[in-house]
Amino acid sequence: MRVSARFRDILRKRCQSLIESGINCFPRWVNSKAPAFRKGERYQKFMIQPLMDDEDFKNLVLKRFDDPRVGGISIVSGGVGGVLGIDYDPIKVDQSLWENAKKIIDEYGHIVYVDRRYGISEKGRLLKHGVHIILQSDKQFLTKHRIKIRHNFKAEFTVRRGLITVYPSVYIVTKGEPQFSVYLKLSSADIPDVVYDERTEILREIIEILGGSLQIAPITTGGYVVSDEIKEPWHGFQDGRFLDSKSVWTFLKNFAKIERCEGLLRILESLEKRDAFPMTYFIYSDVVPNVDHPRSSWTIVENTMFRLLAEVGASEEAFREIRDAFKESEDKYRKVIGDVAHETLDQNMEQARRFNEHGHDKVGACIFKLAGLCYRYCTTTCWLKVKSSRDSIIKALHLALKGIELSDEAEDNA
Repeated sequence: MRVSARFRDILRKRCQSLIESGINCFPRWVNSKAPAFRKGERYQKFMIQPLMDDEDFKNLVLKRFDDPRVGGISIVSGGVGGVLGIDYDPIKVDQSLWENAKKIIDEYGHIVYVDRRYGISEKGRLLKHGVHIILQSDKQFLTKHRIKIRHNFKAEFTVRRGLITVYPSVYIVTKGEPQFSVYLKLSSADIPDVVYDERTEILREIIEILGGSLQIAPITTGGYVVSDEIKEPWHGFQDGRFLDSKSVWTFLKNFAKIERCEGLLRILESLEKRDAFPMTYFIYSDVVPNVDHPRSSWTIVENTMFRLLAEVGASEEAFREIRDAFKESEDKYRKVIGDVAHETLDQNMEQARRFNEHGHDKVGACIFKLAGLCYRYCTTTCWLKVKSSRDSIIKALHLALKGIELSDEAEDNA
């Protein structure tokens, strides 16, 4: 589908207005929830850094609306700008919950933003999807505290950490029942006008009206158990001992490209350049239900990457190179967002070297997708790819030892 120039101009002006108000906003493809960027366009640092401070990238973002395949906009929630975005999907399966949403609109719609996605199927059936509710809070508070919604619904009801598509986006759904969807603003307040809820008092009231309860607690590092036990590797290769501080990057990027793991590749791009770490710090179980471990988003990524190095018997130089890159990037994140209670980088590395599993992301809730760094259609996680993709690991390693880095085109054709 090609989107009209007139509608794209509306999207461009709205995106520009949001950016200038301090909210990071990206164009989005009309047939995908992916940000409308191409290879080499490294948007990931703007998941945590203000886009309004980079005039060149801001101009690139606005220029992208010239592309007729762009049909929407997405804003960053959970980090830069202090955006608090709530996903309320139970209303998709129980339309009686609309009364709860309507109460939010009637009583809080002048100080919080509310939108909803509506779809029309090929057969003309009206499809009512989830609701977004947006307000703002202190970005350091969001990073330093666990914010979890307790509820008994079977659908997603959470504070989003990543990207949220907002009004007036359109979306063509091709999987399942094909449909044309549009996001409609239901509140009188727009996103730049929402209340600054420093003590999350309004957030708590809204969650209770919607049928949940809010739990907020400081993030601590207590309870992390480091085991001295050395378990058996999944693969147990040894050629990784020849990896040095340069070829280790080639190996990791080759693996990401072979496995088409866009999120891992974007993390590696940021780490290699020592950019600020592009992933918001949060506790995984606060966002994903039925998780029995207290690991953070950063711990999951660190342990996955170190486990991949351990499985090939990587050299001390290779481990140290990646460890130092994590340290520098995470320190730069702290300078942008504020300090976080993450003190387990070395423990995560050592646990991986001992082949210890201690809690990871699960299928359907990949850490990279949650953080807005990957939008490929995928039915697994990077952790499970490391566990199961023996041939990919061998290929990535042997190419790296020969000094060969796969191209982006190789990733597309993998």
